[in-house]
Amino acid sequence: MHLRLHGDEHDTQYEDIASVTTDRSPSPVIKFAQSLIIELGIGREWIAAESLDWGSMDFGLVKKEVSKIGKGEYVVLASSDGNWCLGKALSGEQARIGRKGRKVNLGALVGTPWGGMFEIDGRELVACEESPTEAAMNELESELVAENGGTNSNGEPGRGQLLTHEQIEDLKASGSKPEELVQKLAQGNTAFDTKTKFAKQKYLQRKNKRYRFRVKAKKPTARTVCHAYFLKSPEKIMHIRCDVLSLMLNYADIRACTQVMVVDNCNGLILSATAERLGGFGRILNFFPGRCPAGVDVTRWFNFSEAENRSMIHVPFRFLDRIDQVEADDDEPLTYYNTESGEKEVDDGLPPDEELSAEGLQGRKRRRLELRNKRPKNAALKRWLKDGSDSLLIASRENSLENLSRLLPLLRPSASFAIYNPFLQPLTEIQYALSQTNTASRVQLSEVSILHHQVLPGRTHPLMRDNFGSTGGYVLSGIRIDPHNK
Repeated sequence: MHLRLHGDEHDTQYEDIASVTTDRSPSPVIKFAQSLIIELGIGREWIAAESLDWGSMDFGLVKKEVSKIGKGEYVVLASSDGNWCLGKALSGEQARIGRKGRKVNLGALVGTPWGGMFEIDGRELVACEESPTEAAMNELESELVAENGGTNSNGEPGRGQLLTHEQIEDLKASGSKPEELVQKLAQGNTAFDTKTKFAKQKYLQRKNKRYRFRVKAKKPTARTVCHAYFLKSPEKIMHIRCDVLSLMLNYADIRACTQVMVVDNCNGLILSATAERLGGFGRILNFFPGRCPAGVDVTRWFNFSEAENRSMIHVPFRFLDRIDQVEADDDEPLTYYNTESGEKEVDDGLPPDEELSAEGLQGRKRRRLELRNKRPKNAALKRWLKDGSDSLLIASRENSLENLSRLLPLLRPSASFAIYNPFLQPLTEIQYALSQTNTASRVQLSEVSILHHQVLPGRTHPLMRDNFGSTGGYVLSGIRIDPHNK
């Protein structure tokens, strides 16, 4: 039996299932295939084996169609010049992409596969074929290095170009397609025919990157959304890189069917990444100080399902003072202010009250009541907190020690926690406080750094012009212990 799975990130395709034709009784392997369930990606894509027809003994996994972008779904757009942005696949929606901020319509994304490649024609996105893969280029380079010890023994590239800068600009202004322009540049290069096979490919790749602007539509995940924010607005997510985010999730042991406590000052990035890991199985208690929750704008980019949205519960810190009390409103849904002005309900995207008709006001009140009734009841929330949580994640600009001192007792023994801060001093204070109280074990303070390398045969070296910086902040992690239970 052969099972082949292939794909790029979460744009996974499944093909080809074994075909068995025999009159013998089913083997244990085939019996196992009957109940086979494969979990892929981030826990939201499932494939189960079809029931077997023992008469012909032909069986197979359900062939899953290529996942496509739906109407109104959010998309991460990665341009060929290294810039990333976020947009909505909907007719009439626009986004500015690339370093030059080119304005394009996003309606053409609807119905195309995730991971598709596009070119820009005016203000429209046009689907195109993907360029040769990096792996193929590396394989070709390895062969050439083995043959002659180099890839560019033909002299200096870029010399001997017959086309002047003015002629190139005239070609661009006349509406020449990018591939035609690259072809004319290659024909006008007097040294092109003397180049090695790899040098020619590298020349074309360099010119394509410059003149043939492309955009790739990526599925929003914790990695892609974090990277897009880090490139464009790192201050909104406290300069958290995707490698730091994954380290926090692993240190805190985030997994499905658990209860996680979160303190998120990163616009909802930590909250969203946790919800993605849980996949709608479990609950996340997002604690916030003051009258209203901190901004969680990042969550809207993830195309979460109803179950995943329902798993995220906002809880004010002041609620912790009431968990041991029996109150008259225990059977009422959790209540908190949603804005600093005192508005108690969630903004539903409608105009202000004074701009709505009487019917519109009634509809808004009905919508607000529905949203409020979806919140957990106070008694249930108290019970969940008393039962204890399985993980704790904190990414707070201030009061990290105070937040930890209030939430650490609500963790179950042997539960894990992780705290992020871009500065070292707040975490060293927390580390010292934990050593004095004996409430945690295996406490470690890690500095997260990253340096990209070019890894090629005979030419492996760090990239000196790395935009990610030398450090990505600090992460304090540990395991909660009960000092009274020895």
